[in-house]
Amino acid sequence: MQPCETYRRWIWFIAAGVLVIALVQAACAQAIGAQEVLKDARGFGWDIALYVIAALRFGRGTWAERISTLLVGALLAGSGIEALTDLWTRLGRPEDTSATETLLSDAFALAAPGLAAAVLFRFRRAADPLVTASWLNARNDLLTAVLTSACDLTGHATSLRWPGYALDLIGVILSFQAAAIVLRSAFVEPDERSPLAVAEGS
Repeated sequence: MQPCETYRRWIWFIAAGVLVIALVQAACAQAIGAQEVLKDARGFGWDIALYVIAALRFGRGTWAERISTLLVGALLAGSGIEALTDLWTRLGRPEDTSATETLLSDAFALAAPGLAAAVLFRFRRAADPLVTASWLNARNDLLTAVLTSACDLTGHATSLRWPGYALDLIGVILSFQAAAIVLRSAFVEPDERSPLAVAEGS
């Protein structure tokens, strides 16, 4: 199977998997009446859109690929802006959530990027900017989710809020960093090699 086709198949698998996780989380949030958990489920829309664009763009010409790269960069920046807005809101009006809601939200927050990062790890050295973007997005989300879960557990035990705020800010910075990398790569002429050659050979 060609490298691009292999990547496309896996990225569709990730998009479908994240959608299922988001739907299950939304159903759980509705069942317990947790609006914050429901909001987190809607947040997976950024990731699903990124993976769908990444899956659709191969073999559609240089301009289509460049536009797709710009769209993914915009999605990464948009998710960073949304996270920054949420952080600002929490700073101005801290919301108390139960330990059950926090643990539920953290479990889903780990599941989706964990799935994506496990699948995309093999493509982490790919030269293609959109492949890089999908890997960076999964890696950043997983790193943030792991640290946030640890902070949430500590916060409930000690009533400290600032570690969670600090980690949210780190997540925002990672989103903007990934967006900058992807957007910059959109204006670089594509290499003559197969975009996934490096990843498949590593």
